[in-house]
Order: sequence, then C-alpha cells, then structure tokens
Amino acid sequence: MADRTRAPIKVAVSGAAGNIGYALLPLLASGRVFKERPVELRLLEIPQAIKSLEGTRMELVDAPSRAWPTSSAQPIQRCRAIDDAASPDVRVLVVANPSNTNCLVALTEASSVPSKNFCALSFLDHQRARAQVARRLGVRAGRVRNVIVWGNHSETQYP
Repeated sequence: MADRTRAPIKVAVSGAAGNIGYALLPLLASGRVFKERPVELRLLEIPQAIKSLEGTRMELVDAPSRAWPTSSAQPIQRCRAIDDAASPDVRVLVVANPSNTNCLVALTEASSVPSKNFCALSFLDHQRARAQVARRLGVRAGRVRNVIVWGNHSETQYP
C-alpha cells in the first residue's frame, strides 16, 4: 500500500488518451514504476480527444491504484506550469504526437528546466524502423543496431 504521508510524485502525461499513453498509465498508476510512492497523474490531451481522455481517467479512478488522475486540454498552460512550479530536476517525457514537436513546445514554454530533462517518446517509431531494416536485410530485429528515427511521427519521418 502506498505511503500517503509522503508527497506524491507528480507525473504529467501528454497524449494520455492515445494508444501509448493508454498503455503507459496503468504502469504509472499501479505502483510498478515508483514502488510505494503515491503518484499524482496529470493527463494532458488536445481538445478533440477530451471525451476519450475522460474515459481513460474514469478507468484509472475505478482501478485499484496509487494514483490520482486529473485531466486538462491546455497543454501550453501545463508547460508553463512546469516552468513556474516544477522542481528544477523534473523530467519531462512527451508522448503526444507529433512528440518531437510537442517536446520542443514544452521545452520552449518551460525554459527554466534544462533541455537534457526533456524526452520525446519515439520508442514505437524506433522499433518499427528496426523491424523495417531487419526485414530488408533478412535478419531478426534484435540484430539491428544504431537505428535513428529522424523527424516527427508522420510521413516525413526517416528511419
């Protein structure tokens, strides 16, 4: 059981109603990531996805977890809130596509946070690129190394 006397770790998840956010949230809420520490999830999404986000939030509320989810459709204001209120050693993981662009927006709006503390989640794109290279080479994806994904999650992306 989470130690409710300790201050919760505040985790903002952009693109929370998307497939990656939806898969990530139960891990964050379950206690697997931060062990016994309580978690306060801030679910961020674009206005068009708020209805889906509310369903995701309700699932988290109904599930046994160590998290308290809140949701918002104001990503720019949330990025500014990071700048105004977050600890200087905050880590920002951006999930919402286009993740690279959204990460740049967050980095720009939260300019007091070191740029090394921001990361755009492009792992799915990375894995897909490895699989494409492996297929062309006729090897298993696990044998493919040093793959870089350049660009946003779109048709302009180059593995």
